[in-house]
Amino acid sequence: MKTSCSWHKAFFKFLKQVTIAFLWQIPWLFIIGGSVFYARLHLNDWLSTYFELALHQQTAQTLQSRLNTLQNNFSVLNWHSVSDYVATLSATAFADAKVSVIHQTLTLLTGFFDMILYLFTIWICWHAFWRACARFRQEKTEQHIAEAVAEKLRPLLVQKESKQN
Repeated sequence: MKTSCSWHKAFFKFLKQVTIAFLWQIPWLFIIGGSVFYARLHLNDWLSTYFELALHQQTAQTLQSRLNTLQNNFSVLNWHSVSDYVATLSATAFADAKVSVIHQTLTLLTGFFDMILYLFTIWICWHAFWRACARFRQEKTEQHIAEAVAEKLRPLLVQKESKQN
């Protein structure tokens, strides 16, 4: 019966040490995880602002509305309107192409940075696991040293106590 009780105590002591070692990692994991989540949430907005996607989309829409206006007023006899129409048509095509290229670049960069953040998250979790294992091993080593010292001192204390009596 005594071995069963000591086995339970040893198991719960081991479980407590492992739990403390892993719980010790949670505060900095929450901070890093929250930062990664925030970065992933706003990554597309940051890249869109950096590449000024909204400005280029607005320019393309303005050119498209001007092209529609010129198309309604188009006359073959008025050479000035033909040259304006062709110039606006080419500017609209280039603006639409630029918006498309920027959008594809943003999609590619968002995926790339998202992958980097995923790999960083995996590395952080792996690092936290190894830190927890190292902390557990350190506590276990300290406990074994303390038990060894106690075992060495116990006979001396018993001997000293028997001399005093």
